[in-house]
Amino acid sequence: KAISLFRKLKLKGLQPNNLTFPFIAKACAKLSNLKCSQLIHCHIEKSPFRPDIYVQTAIVDMYVKCNRLDEALKVFDRMPDRDVASWNVIILGFAQMGFTEKVLGIFREMRFGGIQPDSVTLMGLTEGMLQTKNLSLMKAIHSFGIRVGIDGDVSVANTWVAGYAKCGDLGLAELVFDGIEEGLRTVVSWNSMIAGYANFEKFFDGFTFYKRMLIDGLRPEVSTIVSLLSSCVQTGAPSHGRLIHCHGILSGCDLDVCFNNTLISMYSKCGDTDSARFVFDGMSERTCVSWTVMIRGYANKGDMDEALALFYAMKIAGEKPDLVTVQSLISVMGKKGKIRMAMWLFSEMRNSGCKPDSSVYNALITAHLHSKDKAKALEKALGYFNKMKGMERCKPNIVTYNVLLRAFAQARNVDQVNALFKEMDESIVSPDIYTYNGVMDAYGKNGMIRDMESVLSRMRSNKCKPDIISFNILIDSYGRKQEFEKMEQVFKSLLRSKEKPTLPTFNSMILNYGRARLKEKSEDIFKKMIDMRYTPNFITYESLITMYGFCDCVSRARETFDRLVGSGGETKVSTLNTMLDVYCMNG
Repeated sequence: KAISLFRKLKLKGLQPNNLTFPFIAKACAKLSNLKCSQLIHCHIEKSPFRPDIYVQTAIVDMYVKCNRLDEALKVFDRMPDRDVASWNVIILGFAQMGFTEKVLGIFREMRFGGIQPDSVTLMGLTEGMLQTKNLSLMKAIHSFGIRVGIDGDVSVANTWVAGYAKCGDLGLAELVFDGIEEGLRTVVSWNSMIAGYANFEKFFDGFTFYKRMLIDGLRPEVSTIVSLLSSCVQTGAPSHGRLIHCHGILSGCDLDVCFNNTLISMYSKCGDTDSARFVFDGMSERTCVSWTVMIRGYANKGDMDEALALFYAMKIAGEKPDLVTVQSLISVMGKKGKIRMAMWLFSEMRNSGCKPDSSVYNALITAHLHSKDKAKALEKALGYFNKMKGMERCKPNIVTYNVLLRAFAQARNVDQVNALFKEMDESIVSPDIYTYNGVMDAYGKNGMIRDMESVLSRMRSNKCKPDIISFNILIDSYGRKQEFEKMEQVFKSLLRSKEKPTLPTFNSMILNYGRARLKEKSEDIFKKMIDMRYTPNFITYESLITMYGFCDCVSRARETFDRLVGSGGETKVSTLNTMLDVYCMNG
């Protein structure tokens, strides 16, 4: 309507002024219409209002909303004068696209230009940081905000709560939340905390905040209920989900498509596909997501007949399966070992005119890697990888490389791992923590310790911090080579880090000490594990049995075996084989 009125204005020979252009630029921005935006830009260039700061800022914002950051930056760089609003628009543009380094560079330039940042600037900086989940950077932005006196702004505080939550520091998120005056807290403030706990699978903490929010007299939004429903899955009890479901209905969310889609997903993940189907059938409006989550629910449960019947019903209803639907179904089929069905779905997608992208090919590669014939699976996966390289739409991405690196690492095919890693270096794809872990695992499993350490050094030089998988790979690799001093150093570093040991950490150390006949050290690790309140699993007991076997302590091995069998759980075949191996190695 605004663009139509602008055309009429021009046809009548009237000249737009410095107020008209920002409004029409805003209309183009809302439509994200690049051609229309370029046309308006041409009109502005020919007008006497071209140097106007408000007009120029509107053009920058228009190109940002059209996802043309290159054009936005060109206009911004040519601006004779800039105010804080101009800087905020370009900072927010790059922040929303995840270009953190660029955001920080523009902010430094802004500070050198003597422009005083405001609350919008701080929110833009925080949003840019969220892509990297860099806690140190989040703290630096927070400190700067306090220093310039913007920390009292509720909108900024809400952004910081969300920022700390996404960085994994829920303690600091709660500290910032508690610092907001009770009368000033908004639904967004509460939602940020609830969503933070939901993302880290802490349903009960999130629910506590939800109750506090209701006591404060605030009405929950759809996003509040959706966050709580998302975290219900982690409790393993659908009863919690049903409780939130009731609250959602009482809050008037029952007609919201997003709410119903989340309900279907929640019930499906809890294994209650009947309740999920009840919600699905009761929806007056369904989206592609509604069909996808219901189909995936049946597929995950192993009910392939219902999944395929719904897939056909989706097509009959005129809802065309999108790439997400096909990709998720192929992934599930692969995990269930239904490779032929996954291939059929891929063919159906292509026959319907839906072109695959990298994510679909990644799902297809992963599906093949779940098959029992690993050699043939790796050959097929490599074939798809080479095919992807020849298609512009389906170029291998970081996920493709990581899946293949992990698969070849597990197959102990170092040559192929080296070839993939080298090829990745020569491409535009940058390695991440999963890449480095895959390569280190390949070297570690083959006893190539120096090569593994070289990858670790490169990882650190690229400012990529080791995660628990990295620590476990190092501990196991050093243990296998009986370089126990280095293994112990890594374990100490792990205890000092923000990561926490997992059962594989202890199991690996128990087993590797055992193979070296270091019974006391092995038992010390088991004791430390118990002291740290870890519950041993069957692999822990199998590692202990093997350790006692190597140390000629058959009676202790049998005691451990009997304790495991007498615990009431199902005895694994691997446990029986472990005990048999002990008897065999000790005659």
